[in-house]
Amino acid sequence: MSAKMTPEALLVHLKQNGFWEIMQNAGLEILATRSGWAKTRMKIGAMGKRLGGTISGPSQFVGADTAVYFAVLATLGPEIEAVTSNVSINFLKRPVGEALISEGEILKIGRNQVVGQARIYVEGKENLVATALVSFSLVQN
Repeated sequence: MSAKMTPEALLVHLKQNGFWEIMQNAGLEILATRSGWAKTRMKIGAMGKRLGGTISGPSQFVGADTAVYFAVLATLGPEIEAVTSNVSINFLKRPVGEALISEGEILKIGRNQVVGQARIYVEGKENLVATALVSFSLVQN
């Protein structure tokens, strides 16, 4: 199955629905999408770091949540409304750097819920710094 939304189409949708300003403030950009998968980059400023330059847990959470959310939209299309219902994150390694790369992958699509996984890296480094299991409830209108 091919993606219903390219990165460009996803960006247009997000701009039309008020998410663009949030993305800009968070330093988020969509690097790639395909059916069941999305890749994001998030520039980390001083507010996203702890002492010693460690990228904060909340910053890693944003990377995981948005990467899987964008994978959901890329797969199911702009008419879907999904809200985060659960996130379980495992911090594997101290992340130090200027940007996070997050890859979101859909594991299962049900009638009322989507479950995905995120893999988080520091830009320019190979080792995973965190993984997350992310669930979204599909809102029925």
